[in-house]
Amino acid sequence: GKQGGRKRGREEEKDAGEKDAKKAKPEAGITIEQRLLSGQLAALMLCDRYITSGRYAQVRTLVERVRDFIEPHGLAIDIDFAVRYGIACEILGDSAQADVCFGHLLERDVDKYADLFVLVSHTLYGGGRFAKALPFLLKMRTCELTRRPEYWMLEAKCQVCLGRKREAMARIDAVLAADPTSTPAKLLKERLGDPDWRSLTPQLQEAARAN
Repeated sequence: GKQGGRKRGREEEKDAGEKDAKKAKPEAGITIEQRLLSGQLAALMLCDRYITSGRYAQVRTLVERVRDFIEPHGLAIDIDFAVRYGIACEILGDSAQADVCFGHLLERDVDKYADLFVLVSHTLYGGGRFAKALPFLLKMRTCELTRRPEYWMLEAKCQVCLGRKREAMARIDAVLAADPTSTPAKLLKERLGDPDWRSLTPQLQEAARAN
């Protein structure tokens, strides 16, 4: 009787242990996911600090480390990292790799990634790649968060630098319709009315690089 009782007790303990193990497995999985997410958030914040301080080589190294860390877990690099990697590549002169990274963003929903569209458009404009900036700026017109005169002005400047006066004037008129007191828009429209309006191009290009 005593042996039978001990046997049943061990079996009950075994069953209980197996149940606890089954319960623990999902929790362990969640813990790993939480660790991965927490690590990525911290890395993203560090990326932004590097970008702010102009340490673009460190941005690339950090993103590559994040990729190497998460890929064994079956995860792909997040678009936030891809864009920051692209920005670093653009600044460091690797435009081909930057275009690959930015191309992934252009396929995304601008309403969801409006902040990244703004980052990329300013980066490309600052790098003098006005034609590459335009697709992002055009898509930003469809988003409520980025349907703003400041981005229409950026688009107008890109159009001027590309020699497209009519398209530039259309954007400037949109700015003035939203804000009739906009001094930059008034000045740009006035300059575009001059016969030598093309002389604006080098000035805007220099201003873009300065920004």
